[in-house]
Amino acid sequence: MEKKTPLVSGGERHRLKDLLNYYGVEASYDELLNAPSISCVPGVYGKELEGLKAFAKMICRNHDISRTIVEEQLESIIEDTVTNPVRDWLAGITRSKDNNPVHELVDNLPVEDKEWAKVALYRWLIQCCAAADMATHEGRHPNAVPRYENVLVLGGDTGLHKSSFIKYLLPEDLHHYIKDSVRLDTKNSDSVLNVLRCWIPEFADLGPALKKKGLTALKEFLVKEHDEIRLTYTRNPSGESLFLRKLVL
Repeated sequence: MEKKTPLVSGGERHRLKDLLNYYGVEASYDELLNAPSISCVPGVYGKELEGLKAFAKMICRNHDISRTIVEEQLESIIEDTVTNPVRDWLAGITRSKDNNPVHELVDNLPVEDKEWAKVALYRWLIQCCAAADMATHEGRHPNAVPRYENVLVLGGDTGLHKSSFIKYLLPEDLHHYIKDSVRLDTKNSDSVLNVLRCWIPEFADLGPALKKKGLTALKEFLVKEHDEIRLTYTRNPSGESLFLRKLVL
């Protein structure tokens, strides 16, 4: 049987990877955002991958490397380095006082039932940590299921900074892991993917989701441990990509 010669050699892949490092390109796969994290490449915000592909093809042309490698191997090269800045930040936190930080936080909030708020917020924050870690490390009970079904609902008048409350518990460089004004349509793959590409999505309006039809769809969404979504462009032959749950509403 005649063997087909591969269009891209292993040597070319390593050369491209080394050249990207040489030109100062920083590219990795952010497992919490389910998306590439790319910097030091000219391009438009939101289209960093397209900018990197164009830059990589220019490098290949200048260094006599087949440009085919960009389409076939660039995403694989990016995925060689997986990052999770939120988990790294959480793992690096050390206690500076002997107090209960959740209790201190709730005591400074304008809520009536502070004892219940302490219980609710404590559970929700634990859930957030587990989701960022994908429930894979310390603290997981052997019978635990990686589902994040508790939803934190903040009520009150406008102007109380409800949207920014959780965001500013984090350092500024992690604010983009919280997505504001999200609308979820469980029948629309683009809508679901938009929700999956963050750590904590905040619904723009919870009202429709709490109606009978919407509530059923929301419950079905919350109990999932992973999502299978058909992407327009994917290297997966089946056309579907698997996303493990890493978000908390």
